[in-house]
Amino acid sequence: MKPIAVIDVDETLWDFSNALYSVVRQRGYKFPPPIRWTRWNIFWDYLSKEEMFPIFDEVHSNQCKYKPFPDAKKFLNYLSNDYYIIIASHRNPKFKKELIKWLKMYDLYYDRVDVSYDKTKLFKDPRVSIVVDDRDETLNIAIDHNIRAMGLQRPWNINGIKQKCKLFPTLTSIKDYLSEGDNNGN
Repeated sequence: MKPIAVIDVDETLWDFSNALYSVVRQRGYKFPPPIRWTRWNIFWDYLSKEEMFPIFDEVHSNQCKYKPFPDAKKFLNYLSNDYYIIIASHRNPKFKKELIKWLKMYDLYYDRVDVSYDKTKLFKDPRVSIVVDDRDETLNIAIDHNIRAMGLQRPWNINGIKQKCKLFPTLTSIKDYLSEGDNNGN
């Protein structure tokens, strides 16, 4: 059986932060743009959970309106050669069908989709060997489970990552890094 790669969706496969920011601004809330987010959960400084959760749900319910990052398909196809891919998203489980529809719409490879409020539960499986995410807390938990952790560099994760975690500008750069490691026997 292949080792498992757990791949995040929001801000890993597509630009969730700007979609969220757009909806927040359309509703008239004062909120900093994503480039100024110093923590992944900075929105709690501006809006209550009662205000924010419906906005998350609105963005996730309209997943198919948004395109994936240009290199998402190639990245997932590359991983599929050596890994069983679990697409894991922290979102309301009632939007799993919309996420699957989006993945199929853009021909994004996956073996399984996990939608929950705690994707770190997946890290208990000893076959999980790679986690790709943007959230520093998730990446640090992966490291604590001795799992290779890497992600896309964002303003909210650059200061909270443990040293063993690697951050990259694009999914292509993660693919290239993994490819180099594979060629070097790492």
